[in-house]
Amino acid sequence: MYSAGGEKPQPRAVAQLSFKLAEVFLAANNEFNPTAIAARAAKEKSSVNLDSVQIDFGAGGKS
Repeated sequence: MYSAGGEKPQPRAVAQLSFKLAEVFLAANNEFNPTAIAARAAKEKSSVNLDSVQIDFGAGGKS
C-alpha cells in the first residue's frame, strides 16, 4: 500500500478492507481447513439448544 508513490490510503478504507479480508479468510478456513472444520463441529455438538429446554418457574421456592 505504502510502497507506491502518491497519497497514503485513508485509515477507514484500510480498516474496511482488512475486515472484509478477515471475513473471507474465516469463511474459507472453515470450508477447507480440517482442524477448523473439526473445531466447528465439536462446538456445534457441545452447544445447548435452549429451544428444547423447559423450565417450570411455578415449582421453584415452594416447600
